[in-house]
Amino acid sequence: MSKYWVVRDTRERNGYWVPETDASAGTVLAALKTGDYSIQGCEQIITVERKFSSGELYGSLTKKRFTNELERLQSFPVKCLLLEFTLADLLSFPKKSGIPESKWPKLLPHAVRFMQRRLIEIQISGIPIVFAGNTKDAEMYLRHMFKVFHEGFLKGLYG
Repeated sequence: MSKYWVVRDTRERNGYWVPETDASAGTVLAALKTGDYSIQGCEQIITVERKFSSGELYGSLTKKRFTNELERLQSFPVKCLLLEFTLADLLSFPKKSGIPESKWPKLLPHAVRFMQRRLIEIQISGIPIVFAGNTKDAEMYLRHMFKVFHEGFLKGLYG
């Protein structure tokens, strides 16, 4: 079976390096227009947008640039928003968010409800959301997602 290369966006900070395995050839850096991760040669079919904390998600949800990213993400046949935290972390925001306590008073007064509503809207728009819980499990999810996709792609199921 041929191996696939994981593409990690050049703007992705502290991201995953998928090693060479029986299915993956490893990771390459390249500019992706949409998302943080894809598979080389399938960049218009599959993409994953990753957020490492509820603080990063909150900051993104308040920016037009991320709204534009989500609109582009909708057109991908295979996609997800991969979160490296739990729903409980989101509900206890801003605790465990990575945002310094000194900045908490400047957050939207109903930040948790705002984020919940936006995530529901994102799911309704057709973008699956995965609360992976932590970085290790998020990376494992990404690896398995790409492996399953690649197996299906070789059988002609996608694209």
